[in-house]
Formats: sequence, structure tokens, C-alpha cells
Amino acid sequence: MKATQSLYSIIQFRPHEARAEGVNVGVVVVCPAKNAVKALFAANNQAVKKRFGSGALDDVRLASAKRAFRNRLEQMAPEETALRGFISQEAGALVLLEPRPIVVGDLDADLASLFNELVGEMQPAHRTRRRPAAPNLEKDFNSLLLAGIPIERDVTVPLPGLPTELRFPFAFKNGVRSFIKPQGFALDEEEAIKEAKELGADGHLLAKHPEGDVERRLIVVGAIRNAELVPVMKTLFHDFEARLFVESEIPSLVDEIREKAHK
Repeated sequence: MKATQSLYSIIQFRPHEARAEGVNVGVVVVCPAKNAVKALFAANNQAVKKRFGSGALDDVRLASAKRAFRNRLEQMAPEETALRGFISQEAGALVLLEPRPIVVGDLDADLASLFNELVGEMQPAHRTRRRPAAPNLEKDFNSLLLAGIPIERDVTVPLPGLPTELRFPFAFKNGVRSFIKPQGFALDEEEAIKEAKELGADGHLLAKHPEGDVERRLIVVGAIRNAELVPVMKTLFHDFEARLFVESEIPSLVDEIREKAHK
């Protein structure tokens, strides 16, 4: 396997930026030759609690912030200038340290090695990699847009207390403002439930913080290979004031939007 020159940066949580004290919570590798950016975060916040005390963070908010931060990083162009630009624009509790060079052969293995060395809370590889792709909604939603149905695209949502923003490919109003999140859930049952809880936490935050007089809700469109999990996950999302549609239910969601979406 050919080795290529790349960059990595440590991701720290700093509750008090002025004191410049932080705990390593993740790592990102930027590999231009492989056209890839990959980030890995700690599965829990125990190291942060040990360093700063449990009062320094809200578990739900920090989990949401880490997930949103990773998504933003992995959408970034795989270039040093893009990484440095990202660093210069960040002002929250999650901080990227000065990039350092690294020679990458196997990107996943090298990222895991860095993570073990610098953060030390590596998740099992089979749980982080084995999952179906998120459902592709472009065709269905483009047809709605062409029909004049009022749908928003590429929506960014700030929430109180989160250092990063939530991002959704689509949103619409149907009495409430609904944000749509496609998600491929892990094949591993325990990991899939964990992912559902994390997304449900985002849904709970949206519901808890309306936009003026307009209530907000999360709609997850999920690729779930284990059919036995679907009823459990639907109930879980309902408890978080969110909704789950599986891939076979996408036509029902599209029909609902066509009938009820308004400006």
C-alpha cells in the first residue's frame, strides 16, 4: 500500500478558552492524495469529566457538538489550506491544534493508531465501519422542489450551548418546522441503538428550543438492516419528540410533505 504525506490535528475540549487548558477528545487526518478527511472522537466524555469535573459539561450537548464537528470536518476539502481555514474560523469549546505532518499508508489503521496514542478510547473497528449508506433523498425531494413545494435546502441550525451548528440537507414547515436527517445505522445492534439515542438527543434539543413561536422537530430517514430494531427505534425517537421513517416509508414521507408543506 502506497504511503502518502498527510496532516493530522488533535481535537481538544476547552471549557475555558482563556485558560488554554484542554483534554484530547479526537483526531482528524487530512490526506490530499487519497482525497479524504477522516475524524474520530472519544465514544464517551469520561476523560473530560475526570479533568474538569462533571459540572464542566452537559453530556447530551457535548455528544451533539462532537458529532456536528466531525460532520463539518469530513465535508471539508482534503487540503492543508482548508484545514487551516477551518481552524481559524472556530471559536467554540472544541478546538483543533496546530496541524502536524504524518505519513499515511492505510488511512483507517493510521487514524486508529493516532487515536489510541493521543486519546486512548478507541471504539471497536467493526462498530465504526460497518453500516449501510444513508438514504439518498435527492431524487424524491428534487421532484418536490420542481413541483413548487416549499422545501428548504442545506439548513444550518444553531442551538443554545452548542459550540457547533446542526446541519440538515432538507427542511419544511407543516405546522412545525421539520428538519430531515438521512442516516445509515450501524449493523451492530448495540451501536445502532447508541446512534439512535445520539440523534434523538439532537431531536430533543430542537423540540426544546423553538424558533420564536415556531416549534421544531427532527425527522430521521434511516437505513436499518435489522428489521427487528425498527419498532424499538421508532419508539425511542418518539420519546425524544422526533420521528423515524425507514427507507420503505420514504414515499409516505414525500406524500406527507406534498400535502402539508407550507411557507
